[in-house]
Amino acid sequence: MIIFFVFAFLLLPTIHCSSDDHSPLAKNFTRNLYAAIINDARHEYSIGLQIANMQEIRYDIELEQEAKTFLKCEDIKHTSNYRVFFLEKRLQTQFLSEPDARLIMRNKTKLLENEDFKKNAEFLHPLQAGVGCVDLLSKCPFPGKQLLNEAGVVCLFGPKNTDPISEFKYGKPRSQCANGKADSGLCRRPFTYN
Repeated sequence: MIIFFVFAFLLLPTIHCSSDDHSPLAKNFTRNLYAAIINDARHEYSIGLQIANMQEIRYDIELEQEAKTFLKCEDIKHTSNYRVFFLEKRLQTQFLSEPDARLIMRNKTKLLENEDFKKNAEFLHPLQAGVGCVDLLSKCPFPGKQLLNEAGVVCLFGPKNTDPISEFKYGKPRSQCANGKADSGLCRRPFTYN
């Protein structure tokens, strides 16, 4: 599994999930890679923060299609069907890159009080079931940041539109799974979504 992720990270800069110049195979690989890496991070954070209801997500082509409608930075905002998450580059952000449950657990209090973490915790909403990502046509400023910090990718997480941290149920990971447990180390996502 680790070899797969190392290989995937080496390939990731060469492929884009939203580019028209790549084969369908490359696009599907990238889409599945987004979901796999985000699920791995969700798993690590569920252990480190002791989140009992963290669901696995799958790549959602409808969320990707919605993200492709954003022509300007001002168009990108949360709606009743999804939450917005910005990345500097494909799958690169401070809190998503190679998280370790032990370090998260050690710094749990400091992390949960960190305003930057709270603003960038969309990928940790425990009840989200899908993600769709696209490269932005032009870079956009991160919410609350100066123009020097610009996002090149936007991901939409759905179907919930509530604050991620407010939905955490604390306890042993996978101890409060509404739909059962998944093999990924997370809760199974709802059967009715996608």
